[in-house]
Amino acid sequence: FIFISSIAASGTSGPIPIRETDGPRPTTAYGQSKLAAEREITAVAASSHLQTVCLRPPLVYGPDARGRFGQVLRWCDLGLPLPFGGLDNPRSYLSVHNLAAAVLLCLEHPGAAGTVFNIADDQALAMPQLVRLICEGLGKPCRLFAVPPPLLRAGRALGLQQSIDKLAETMLLDTTRIRDQLNWQPPIAAEAGIRTAAEQFLRQKTTRS
Repeated sequence: FIFISSIAASGTSGPIPIRETDGPRPTTAYGQSKLAAEREITAVAASSHLQTVCLRPPLVYGPDARGRFGQVLRWCDLGLPLPFGGLDNPRSYLSVHNLAAAVLLCLEHPGAAGTVFNIADDQALAMPQLVRLICEGLGKPCRLFAVPPPLLRAGRALGLQQSIDKLAETMLLDTTRIRDQLNWQPPIAAEAGIRTAAEQFLRQKTTRS
């Protein structure tokens, strides 16, 4: 049984990469529910023949992504000037294709059962890098300008608190366990994955119109 959990179950963020062995301290109802589900699944497995794996991804992106990644895609597609040029906030992301590959690996690998794994792309990206790669995939000019983070957070007054705070924070995953234990290598590099997601988003938009 493969459970797609979330790094939100760990609840930590910052410049130190999050490890599976870190004490979980989820700070949101979403993260708390994911951690509770992990524990229930582990308890069921302990009293049965069920084999389980819990995968903890960061933000998962693709052409159909909603949430923050989809929001940035739409901003870039509209050609909006974006105030993220001054951010230096490396974040781990995960291509939906890399997520699918990790699921298949865990289904087939005998060493996966009973384990929690962090999974992420091969490279962390700061917000300016993310925007530039999306614009490259869309074939649109990149209109970044720098605004100090405290002013960015002033967007709370416009109802953008969660989006802006999350986009501006640093969050890194340590994926050593799955790399060492299962010989995991994400098949799609982060930069190529972001560009491809943007290209597919544009093709789908053109087809729908």
